[in-house]
Amino acid sequence: MYPQRRSFLWYLAVAVLVVFAIKDPGGAAFLAHAGLDLISAAAHGLSRLVG
Repeated sequence: MYPQRRSFLWYLAVAVLVVFAIKDPGGAAFLAHAGLDLISAAAHGLSRLVG
């Protein structure tokens, strides 16, 4: 198997996100909502493009 180089950076990013969510839950909720809105808009655009 290939060496897992990204695992340390992945765990570091998750730890930073958890700390951010604990320190500022309102900001974390806003970012999550904005991210989901972006994904939803992209999915809608792709469905219109394909269909």
